[in-house]
Amino acid sequence: MALPFRQDSQILMGLGSRLRDLRVSHGYSQIELAKKAAVSRATIQSLENSGRISLSSLLRVLRVLGEHHAIENIAPAQDFDPQAVFEREQNRDQRPSRKRVSKKSRAP
Repeated sequence: MALPFRQDSQILMGLGSRLRDLRVSHGYSQIELAKKAAVSRATIQSLENSGRISLSSLLRVLRVLGEHHAIENIAPAQDFDPQAVFEREQNRDQRPSRKRVSKKSRAP
C-alpha cells in the first residue's frame, strides 16, 4: 500500500516492526539496545509495538543501529562553520550606537 494512503498508526507500526527486525539482526535484546541508546527498555518496547516514541529517542536508537543516515532524507546535514556562527552571533548582539544629548546642550 502506498504511503500517502496509509493511516499514521499503520506507518508507525511498520516503522516499529522494521526497527525490531534491525535490532534482532544486530543481535541486541531490547535491554541491550536500550542501554546502548541511553533510553529505557519501555521506550524500545513502545517503539517496536506502536512506533510512538520521542524524536530524540528515535535518533538515539537509529544511531546505535547504524541507520542514522536514514534521517538525512528529511533533515540533510549542513556544513557547520563555527566562524560563521560566531560572526553571526556577534553581529546580532551589536546594536547601533545612539547619540546621547546632554540636558545642558538642549535649548529651552
